[in-house]
Amino acid sequence: MGNIQRAEKEKLLASANKSISIGVIEAGKIPKNIPIPWVGEVQSFAMRTPDVYLSAKDLKNEEVLNLIKKARVIGLYILAPLIDYSFISDFKYLEQVYIENANSLNNVDFLKGLAFCKMLYLQNANLENLNTIIELKKQQKENFKYLSAIALDNCNVKDLSLFEKEDVIFLEFLIYSPKTKGDKKRWQVVSAARKRYCAYDV
Repeated sequence: MGNIQRAEKEKLLASANKSISIGVIEAGKIPKNIPIPWVGEVQSFAMRTPDVYLSAKDLKNEEVLNLIKKARVIGLYILAPLIDYSFISDFKYLEQVYIENANSLNNVDFLKGLAFCKMLYLQNANLENLNTIIELKKQQKENFKYLSAIALDNCNVKDLSLFEKEDVIFLEFLIYSPKTKGDKKRWQVVSAARKRYCAYDV
């Protein structure tokens, strides 16, 4: 193990029975900061930036996984591109999921079973639809905080038709999209207390 890996392992050892946030990075590339995608103060202040940084390879290490299981992982920040995201569903206490460079992500089925998840940020995902999010919110309709904040950055979502049929309201729903896409109108079917469509130059 290099110095960074040893340091992060020590943090994991000290995290038993504690609430922590994990960052997944390319080996050794710890970011100076993580952009805050949220508009609302509640969501912005609630962001639990990583206490521990691991590489994608670390997530396949049995010793590391055993250490993670001893902690209560409430935040997951995936900054490195991955092929498989299904492991996210193993972190049952997650409240925040933040995924950059999610080009290979084509569904959000990992949300199933995450009964405490409040905030979801995705970048560059290519999704068939957001039906899983709608169905899960319906199941927890008494819990307004559940999946209450969604932010999609340059994500392709083919089908939004279920939003027209189901009465689902978000606290915050943000769409960040390149100006060249020009897809603002199709997102009108989403209902949120705070909804923003932010077009930016590429």
